[in-house]
Amino acid sequence: MSKKLLSSLAQSVFILTFSFAAIYTSPISAKSSAQYERYYEKALKFHKQKDYLRAIEWYEISLEANRENPDTLRGLGLAYLEYAKDLLKKASMSYEEALVLDPNHEQALEEMGSVLITSGQLVEVKDLLTKLERLRSLNAITLREKLDAVTQSAVLVTQIN
Repeated sequence: MSKKLLSSLAQSVFILTFSFAAIYTSPISAKSSAQYERYYEKALKFHKQKDYLRAIEWYEISLEANRENPDTLRGLGLAYLEYAKDLLKKASMSYEEALVLDPNHEQALEEMGSVLITSGQLVEVKDLLTKLERLRSLNAITLREKLDAVTQSAVLVTQIN
C-alpha cells in the first residue's frame, strides 16, 4: 500500500473511532449526569430532614455516578459528622442514665469520660476523673491516659502554630 492510501485509511479509522465514541458515550454521560443529579437531590433532601443515615446512603450512591463533585464529598463528610454527633449525644444520655442508677459505676464513669473527650469537654472529664480517683478505681488510670494524650496533642499543636 502506498503512504497516501495508508494515511487516508488512518484518517478514516480515526474519524470513525471518534464518531463511534461520540455516538455511544454521549447518551450514557447524559444519563449518568441526570442520575447523579437525582441521587444528589435525594441526599440533600434527607440531609435537610436530619435523616443522616439515609443522606449518607444517597451521597454514596450519587458518588458512584459522579465522584468528581466536591460538594457531594463535602456533604457526605458533613452527614457523617452530624451523625457522629447524634451518636455521641445518645451515648452520653445512656451513660448519664446509668450513672443516675449507680453514681459510682466505674466503667460508666470512664466511658462517659471518653465520650466527653471526643466531644472536647475536657473540664467535665476532669470531674469524672476526680470521682474515679476518689473511688480508687483502675479505670481512673485509663481515663487519665486518654486525657493526657489529648492534652499533649493540644500542646504540640499549640507549639507548632
